[in-house]
Amino acid sequence: MLKNTYRRTWATLPFVLLLGLGNAASAQTFTPCCGSEIKAFESQDTSFPPPAATVEVVGSSTIRLWDSVRNDLAPLEVIPRGFGGSSADDLDYYLDRIVLKYAPRAVAIYEGDTDTGDGQSAEYVAGKLQQIVARIRTQYLTTRVYIISVKPSPYRWAYWPVVQQLNAQMQEYCEKTFECTYVDVATALLDANGQLVPAYYASDRVHLSPAGYAVWTGVIRPVLMEGEAGSIVLPQLQGADAGFAPTRGSMSSSNGFIDIAGSGVGTQGLLLDGFRYGYRQLTGNGQITVRLTNQLDTGTGVNPLAGVMIRELLTPESRYAFVYSTPGIDAGFMYRGAVSTAPDVSTVPQTTIGTPRWLRLVRKSNVVTGYLSADGKTWQQCGTFTFSSLTWKVYIGLAVTSAAEGAMATATFDNAWIYGTTALPSAPANDIYPPYRPKSLVATALAADSISLSWLSGGDKGGTGVGGYRVFRDGEMIGVTRSLSFVDTGLMASKSYAYTVSAYDKASPTNSGLPTTAVTATTPPPPPPPTP
Repeated sequence: MLKNTYRRTWATLPFVLLLGLGNAASAQTFTPCCGSEIKAFESQDTSFPPPAATVEVVGSSTIRLWDSVRNDLAPLEVIPRGFGGSSADDLDYYLDRIVLKYAPRAVAIYEGDTDTGDGQSAEYVAGKLQQIVARIRTQYLTTRVYIISVKPSPYRWAYWPVVQQLNAQMQEYCEKTFECTYVDVATALLDANGQLVPAYYASDRVHLSPAGYAVWTGVIRPVLMEGEAGSIVLPQLQGADAGFAPTRGSMSSSNGFIDIAGSGVGTQGLLLDGFRYGYRQLTGNGQITVRLTNQLDTGTGVNPLAGVMIRELLTPESRYAFVYSTPGIDAGFMYRGAVSTAPDVSTVPQTTIGTPRWLRLVRKSNVVTGYLSADGKTWQQCGTFTFSSLTWKVYIGLAVTSAAEGAMATATFDNAWIYGTTALPSAPANDIYPPYRPKSLVATALAADSISLSWLSGGDKGGTGVGGYRVFRDGEMIGVTRSLSFVDTGLMASKSYAYTVSAYDKASPTNSGLPTTAVTATTPPPPPPPTP
């Protein structure tokens, strides 16, 4: 026998006697199930708050075991809250904690399976479900409710007549109740003769097999999409080509999806990034979650990247953290921990992520952590980094790059959710392109402890003009100047040093150009000591 989590003092009485007792049995002592699961939901909500005005799918173990629910119902924003082998009484008991707190715009309910299997009458369970609907609609007048019919199952086939009565009562109730929709999955799970289809059930003969969930989803999804697709709200994002991306990208959103096309030099260069960014400005702690539904290869032999990013500035050398994906190859976490340094990358094998992929970034003070998920329910950490004094205001959003300037990569996202104190920043200045790299860089040793640099301006055709130059020694920035020369001092004698110079413009925020090819110079040996 299956172990039920639904408990009353009369639970061991014979089924025939229970039918005779009818509603009188319901007056006995009720002990709610699943307290630890409810606490786990609450703990999860603290770490990863779900969005408001979403579609909640709640109910007993058939909902709990629906692992693909978020993918199956996307682009609808779904909060899955299946718990234990719950009953309608359990749901009524926990309604404030796992339904009403979310202020959902719609609630899909599956209860009655455990109830009727434990001997509850159709009248009692229907009355309890109607009470739950009334509680929801009392607090949220416009919330739509979907009642999913109780399914037949081989193990509980003896209770099917009672289940049919319950389903008929709830169908009639929904037909008479404003914004209440009855979803008949039971009929679809039977054959043309009204008999069970064994292939639709798991080995326990109660729950659904993958084939059964395919049928189940095929009934539920169209009903929810018809009622809810028009209510999907995507975050408003500012779109811009960030960093070094002279080829303009694009961003658009409709029907619950965000489409981004981006070119640029990528996010893995030694000093520079270039990509298309859809972003908001985040103040303080926060997080972003999204589902990457489609990502196309560019055919260039270079892997395009798409994902979620937190970034201090839109400039090419800015510090950032990025949960990324490439088409069918890998996914993971990368970050630039210091300005103008090469990023660090951690890769998670693609086979562990699946397609589509869910991506998440969480910022808590100076710590940014990335997560990946195949189903949007179970997450794995893919990397974390503690920045030194990460600015309180950062950019947070969706990034796409072909990593091959001139080529264009595209990606489609849905279920985008940004949590925290955010605002839509103003559009960047018209000048979003960096100046050309400086020309004719020369390095000349002046003394045992100094080297002189000089170069020619590459210009900033059509832009705001060159604002200055950054000077790098052995990959580390050592100075900024507005002139066409620089003297590096405090060096060691008889040592070679490599230098590059890059230009930035007068735009706000500034655009930084590519560095020159490195040139080297060697300091002479120290002068001989004076003759006594």
